Amino acid sequence: MLDEVMKRSKVEDLCFYEVGIQSKTFEGEDKSLYLQVGAVLGETGKKESQSIHQFSRKVFEDLESQDSERREEEENETDQQARLEALTKAQVRFSLTASSPANQLKINNKGREAVFLLYNCARVVQILYSFEQSVKDGVYPPLPDVVDYTLLDTQEEWELLYVYILPYKDVLRDAVLHGKLHRIPIHLIGLSNCLSRYYSRVKVLRDPLPSTLPTMYARIRFLSHIHDIILDGLEIMGLTPLKKL
Repeated sequence: MLDEVMKRSKVEDLCFYEVGIQSKTFEGEDKSLYLQVGAVLGETGKKESQSIHQFSRKVFEDLESQDSERREEEENETDQQARLEALTKAQVRFSLTASSPANQLKINNKGREAVFLLYNCARVVQILYSFEQSVKDGVYPPLPDVVDYTLLDTQEEWELLYVYILPYKDVLRDAVLHGKLHRIPIHLIGLSNCLSRYYSRVKVLRDPLPSTLPTMYARIRFLSHIHDIILDGLEIMGLTPLKKL
């Protein structure tokens, strides 16, 4: 059933839109939907006077100041700049769209929900890549076509399935048909938080034993589906994932 849910089907009234933060409602032929957010309040609760460029710069500077613990030694300055710009764009965009346009919006330069989402996505990629490399090296047999999802028995796996995987298409439909774009970033943020709890409890890649392989296979396929959802949500939001942690 899970495989069937994750198959993308063509639905005439379900189009995918890139998000633009402008004071317009619709932008002609390019199928881009532009939304005006609600009244923007600063951290003091008063109406914010800074421009989106100033806000973006503050977010970038905060990320840059804390980047020493994230940055790999071999990462050059060009790659670091590109990574920080991708994180900044994601965080600013999520900050402005993760609440209903009908409500006031309180921005926070220190918010990191989208940053954590991108890093969690990169962690999924790392796990999937490690598995594929292990298969090539002969450590694991190849992933079978059919896996046993009944072996997924942790609370986080059930939550990921029933709260974030199965309802995803309904979230998209609601965002498009009823203008509730904020449901997409909220959905992705919740998924990311659940993934963090999952990583802290579950070791996906295990020793290649007959008793552990079936569960590991189910978890690899499960993470692949989660990765697809994150990538799809980021694409809708006009964002790109990180290439690595």
